[in-house]
Amino acid sequence: YDSTDFIVNALVSMYAKNGDLSAARQLFDGAEDKGDVVLWNSIMSSYSTSGHSLETLELFREMQMNGPPSNSYTIVSALTACQGFSHAKLGKEIHAAILKSASHCFQLYVCNALIAMYAKCGKMLEAGRVLRHMDDDDVVSWNSIIKGYLQNSMYQ
Repeated sequence: YDSTDFIVNALVSMYAKNGDLSAARQLFDGAEDKGDVVLWNSIMSSYSTSGHSLETLELFREMQMNGPPSNSYTIVSALTACQGFSHAKLGKEIHAAILKSASHCFQLYVCNALIAMYAKCGKMLEAGRVLRHMDDDDVVSWNSIIKGYLQNSMYQ
């Protein structure tokens, strides 16, 4: 891991946390080596946590085509960006890719991100299926299910 990569990743995160996504993106775009999954995760997480779902999903697609292999953090950022009715279909596509890869399939935080995404998209049957197939669940899993039922007015 090159020290330059570390500095670029740290700067991308710093700019994003201070609300300067433009500077973060300029650093990302100007990075010489885009083969570092941490760099991609830094910029995707920055957009995702700032509510810029479309940009996050565009970066995710670009990474799938031209970047390094994704990891669990990449998947969680993409699923977080899918949390809205307009991105439910892409969320299902990401879920299918997770199942095919098997490497991210049963990790707790990936499953929790799937539950939250399905719940926010109004897909409570799918959220429940993910919960039932989890080897280990936690309070986040159950809170996401409960919140989903409440948000979707399914509390009779």
